[in-house]
Amino acid sequence: MKTSGDIKYRRLRSGGYKLVEDWWVDTGVTDSAARIVTERARVLVELDTGGRMHIRSGYRWDGPSGPIKFFASLMPSGMRLKYLANIMIASLAHDAWHQLMRERKLPLSMRKTGDKMYRSLAKKSGAWWFRRNLDYWGLRIGGRSAAVPQTDDESIVYTAV
Repeated sequence: MKTSGDIKYRRLRSGGYKLVEDWWVDTGVTDSAARIVTERARVLVELDTGGRMHIRSGYRWDGPSGPIKFFASLMPSGMRLKYLANIMIASLAHDAWHQLMRERKLPLSMRKTGDKMYRSLAKKSGAWWFRRNLDYWGLRIGGRSAAVPQTDDESIVYTAV
């Protein structure tokens, strides 16, 4: 899987990470185009018709989650950074892909493609076989809720008495 290379990001005090420089990955999905635009008309994620997903600087994601985050929290900080380093690119691409689905820019049927992309990028970054496959199956079994479009709070009408 071809990418623009390493990512540069910051760890946020509030939790999660923020991309510092633009990055892209060739997804192999050439029959779809989608984009996520901020309220100020800034494109943060874009999937072009050639299959390249661009993730722009300023994009925020929560990083690795589930059991990965739990095990990392038990480690000393130097070890934690090394443990997470070889899956940060995979988590960035996977989170952006899931956001495209949550915002109804891609169909939920594309979820498995995003999970496979995670595994492929984890391999490219040096994650060992057992770990990347354990992560993959964790995503397949427990990751659906992160991809399902959420109800927009603005579409709900509340009544106060």
